[in-house]
Amino acid sequence: MALLTGATGLPSPAFADHGGGGVTPDGIDQYFASAYLTANGVTAYNWGRSELARSALNVYSGSGDVLVRDWASQVHQNDFGWTECTDMTTYNACDKFDTVFNNLLMDSRSVNNWRSLGCHELGHGGNLDHRYASTDSDDNSCMRNEIWPLSLDTHDINEINADWSVPHAIQPGCLNNAC
Repeated sequence: MALLTGATGLPSPAFADHGGGGVTPDGIDQYFASAYLTANGVTAYNWGRSELARSALNVYSGSGDVLVRDWASQVHQNDFGWTECTDMTTYNACDKFDTVFNNLLMDSRSVNNWRSLGCHELGHGGNLDHRYASTDSDDNSCMRNEIWPLSLDTHDINEINADWSVPHAIQPGCLNNAC
C-alpha cells in the first residue's frame, strides 16, 4: 500500500497524529465514482467508503472527487494499491483523488485483504497517513501497511474529525482555517 502524497508524523498522546500525511480533501462532502473494478475491487471500494462514512466526511456516490479503479500495474509492482491527488486547489487541498487497487499483487488475496486495502487507500483521501506499531499498539488500524486490519480505528476517525472540527467558512479546503 502506498501513498504518493504524504509524510509520516509523530504520535500525539490524545490520538494518532497521522501528520496530515494524507492529502486534505477540498471539502467535507466527497463524491466517489468507480471504473473498471473487479468483483474484489467493488468489495474494497464499498468497504472503504463505508469506513470513511463513519467519520465527519460526507460520502456520496457520483463523480467529481474520488475515482477508484483496478489496474494491473507494473510501474507500482510492489504496491498493493495507491492514492494520489491529481488536482490540487489553490488552497493546497485536493480537488480530485485517484485510487488504484493493484490486481497484480492483490489477485490471490482474501476478501478481507481487499476490504483492508479499500479502507487503507480511501483513508489516505481522508488525510490519513500510514501508521506503524509505535502509533497503533493494538494493531487495529487499516492504515497500517504491514498487517491487514479491516477498519479505521478510533484514532483514525478522531484524526479525520479533528480536521473538520472548525467550520471551513474562510476558504474551501482549509483545515481549522489554516491555509
